[in-house]
Amino acid sequence: MTEKNRNIIFYPISAKKMFWCTVLSLGFYQLFWFYKNWQAIRFVGRIKINPILRGWILPMFYVFQLFFIIKKRISPSGTTVFCLWTAPVLFIFDLFLSLTLSFDEFTLRHVFYWFLFEFIILIITAFVLSIIQNNINKYNSEQTELKKKVSVGEFFTIIFLPIFFVISFAYNYVNALDRFRDITSLTEPHKFLTAIHFKHMVAYPAICKKHGYDMKFYRKAFTDTFTDEYTIFDKKLQEKNSDITKEWKKLSANMVNFINDLINSELKEMQKTMIRASTEALGNPITSNDVPEELKSILTIKDACKAVDYNAKKIFRANINQKNAILEKIKEL
Repeated sequence: MTEKNRNIIFYPISAKKMFWCTVLSLGFYQLFWFYKNWQAIRFVGRIKINPILRGWILPMFYVFQLFFIIKKRISPSGTTVFCLWTAPVLFIFDLFLSLTLSFDEFTLRHVFYWFLFEFIILIITAFVLSIIQNNINKYNSEQTELKKKVSVGEFFTIIFLPIFFVISFAYNYVNALDRFRDITSLTEPHKFLTAIHFKHMVAYPAICKKHGYDMKFYRKAFTDTFTDEYTIFDKKLQEKNSDITKEWKKLSANMVNFINDLINSELKEMQKTMIRASTEALGNPITSNDVPEELKSILTIKDACKAVDYNAKKIFRANINQKNAILEKIKEL
């Protein structure tokens, strides 16, 4: 029997151990299992493959190939054949699901549903892999002893990787929760009025300056439009031995980032509107939702800043919703 035709001794563990190691490791055990089976394939076939690369670093590119080799070797039953195709699909789907958890779009409901889907996939994956492992053990030589002791690699996979994941998740979760609380705190009149004032008097001019345009009329247009409302707010702040500048400095980094992101999106929308209006005026309107990149270089964010600056008075006076919101918050002080 040649080396290439000799039986591969796939990683020999019990199906029960496969199930619980997968669950306890939060699915990371798959990576160790991939690595050990790629090692077995390299040993028998004497082919130049890198088990670390295929098992640990870039498993998503080799996972289907691994299960195809296992399928080809063990001549599985119908149920196991189904599992051999399901396992790599579950792995890729779980990887995709992990990447879709965006803490930037954080909501408690979002995280709950993500956890629920992850738990369901984890249990199904562990069950599927245990069926495959049971068939592998039947294929392996009868003299092959199942590994009962936990190796160093297994210990690392089952203990350290999940701990690292939980710590990383908790850190991002807490940060996201802080951002969420900061943003929702805008329902408080005091913070709402401070944030609006900061947005138009500080952030908007600063962002436009970064894009190469110094605003000339924007600040005055804002103060002229909301003089009465912010006079009341200034008096309320004076009663607390504070002023608007001091209140700006109290804004958290999360809130400042939120305001900056909001301004950038508004300027990009203005840029898009200007480009659409220009193309329509020239008789060649844009039909798609996305503006071509080459047009963005003709009318830039700097141009959008200039348009906002010169039309600031009209924009503020026309924005009835903002006017009403500020009035409502003034009444609540």
